[in-house]
Amino acid sequence: MKIYFCDGCNESIPVTAIQDGSVTTIKGKLFCGDCVPTGTAVTAAPASATVRGGSSPLLWVLVLLLIAWTAYREFGAPGAAATGFGETTQALESSDAEWRLSTVEKDVSTLRMTNEDVADQLDRQRSDVDQLRTTVTDLTRSADQLRDEVDGFARGQAEMGRGIERTTILENRADYLSERIDVLAGMINDMRGEVARVESLAEAGMIGVGASGGAMDTSPADATSDGEYAALRRRLLDPDASERFDAVSDIMDQRLKDLAPDLLEVLGDEDAFVKILAMEALGDFGYVEAVQPLFEVLDDPSPQIRKTAAETLIRLTGYDPGYDARGTQSERKKAVQAWSKWLADDANG
Repeated sequence: MKIYFCDGCNESIPVTAIQDGSVTTIKGKLFCGDCVPTGTAVTAAPASATVRGGSSPLLWVLVLLLIAWTAYREFGAPGAAATGFGETTQALESSDAEWRLSTVEKDVSTLRMTNEDVADQLDRQRSDVDQLRTTVTDLTRSADQLRDEVDGFARGQAEMGRGIERTTILENRADYLSERIDVLAGMINDMRGEVARVESLAEAGMIGVGASGGAMDTSPADATSDGEYAALRRRLLDPDASERFDAVSDIMDQRLKDLAPDLLEVLGDEDAFVKILAMEALGDFGYVEAVQPLFEVLDDPSPQIRKTAAETLIRLTGYDPGYDARGTQSERKKAVQAWSKWLADDANG
């Protein structure tokens, strides 16, 4: 069942109200009795007090005539009542269709504007995403540059550490050499005093003369006597690291190669400077029996000790496998294996 609405108050109008003529159609629009526009002809006049009171039959007749005249104006002749009602119905349906079409057009327009707003928001968000992507790229590039700078700083620190280590060793060697110079200066002064004493004795005739007329040999005993060797061996085992260092230095300076086997024991010394000086002495003596013990020193935790051991092995073997004392354990292991293979091939060849 179709429902009709008043174009004035938008309230529903029953079909019976349309049939009994209590609604008004103006220019295709439907109005209820309460919403007839101002200036429109009134379809029914209000009854007089007499009619309302029902005291005069004539008045009732006039009222009925007025109602018939109004109905005729609205719906035409009685035979055309059905036609007028159909036209009214069609007009109402056309008005409802127009109203619905207008509503749909308004909804479409609203959706179009909403779609445009959403498109604008998407464009702004896309622009924001592009800016964020550019920012992330810049931050990544900055992080890479910072990482490179940190790596360079770490390399600089490592190089500085090696320089400090070398400087410390050189300073200790300088102190040692200074001490040795003082000792040698004292020995020279002692020898000068001994020479002066011998000359005095010769002048006094207290030194015997040999058959050839020359003075008798009064030089002291050989400096490399067994007693001195024993003293040096004891000093190599002294609890004081500086005393052990001086003992190795004396063996190296006096080139006492007979004590080279004793220097092998020093390769396990807890003092790095004693150990380094002992390896240098073995290299100076060309003591090839130190090759295998030096291979074991290549695993020492100190890079400086490993470096000295590698340099001494190069002097003793005459072969350089490219050993890097500061390389990784895997790189050092490969170099040692190449060294061992070369020595084995050289021995078999």
